[in-house]
Amino acid sequence: MKEKLTAKFFITLFIGVVLLFISSSLGDKIINEPLWLILLVFFLSAIITYGLVKKFFTINNEEKKETAVNSFFLGIIWLSIAAAVTFIFLAPIRFSMVMAASTHPEKIVACDIKSFHKKAKNKKKRLWYEFNGHTNKKKITMSDYRKLAEGRNSKQYKIYLTVKESLFSTHVIKHYEIKE
Repeated sequence: MKEKLTAKFFITLFIGVVLLFISSSLGDKIINEPLWLILLVFFLSAIITYGLVKKFFTINNEEKKETAVNSFFLGIIWLSIAAAVTFIFLAPIRFSMVMAASTHPEKIVACDIKSFHKKAKNKKKRLWYEFNGHTNKKKITMSDYRKLAEGRNSKQYKIYLTVKESLFSTHVIKHYEIKE
């Protein structure tokens, strides 16, 4: 019985990690994802995970004493699990946004680059750009980062996005290019 529970736990964990990876990779392709949607999914995740956290992480004594420290750590565990479950639930939503965009025509939009940076050596490179009045961020390649860094003071670069309209007034990036 215990071996079956362990196998189910690791299978569930593996599926969760795969969905987290899918959700994070699709999140960079979707522009102007509504904040209300993310908060709604987080709220639902928090409700679902609250009972599970209380059941599995509370010591079952006859008195069920909860100190302030125990409550604090339970809160941290609960919020962490709720955040992970939020991204797991966002994966199919983001995938449906990408699928809904496939029926719309492509358009090319030129956006002003607000800023860019690299976190550390050989780490993530990002840029921030303006799209329909909203600032968005995009992961960029090392060659694009070098192009921007070399022309930092002398050239005005723009990011050209090939996008398709999707659900909830979002857009899905199909391709991007950085040009003067």
